[in-house]
Amino acid sequence: MRRRAEEEDVALLRRLAAHKQQADAAAAAEAERAAAEARARADAEAAAAAAAAAAAEKARLSEGFKAEGNALFKSGAFHDAARAYSQAIDVDGDNAVLHSNRSGACAQHGQSGRLGGV
Repeated sequence: MRRRAEEEDVALLRRLAAHKQQADAAAAAEAERAAAEARARADAEAAAAAAAAAAAEKARLSEGFKAEGNALFKSGAFHDAARAYSQAIDVDGDNAVLHSNRSGACAQHGQSGRLGGV
């Protein structure tokens, strides 16, 4: 009878050890999943920050060329203004104002469409 009780105790200890091992493995897997999510969030935040910085630089460059074009337009240098607006368009081709400004400079210069070399 004592031997049987010892065997049952050993079997119980083995089951408990197996259960603990499974629980430890599940906890490790959960920790790895949480770490992977944190890395993914950090990567996404870094990518968003890089995209925002690139957009800000694009806007800065485009606005600089636009300001140059505006100054040239006001001084009557329409061909040079059109070139400056073209540089701005090269940076930010989706900005309709830049296309409009370039068209106005071309029209003032007496030509329609894109100026040669602009």
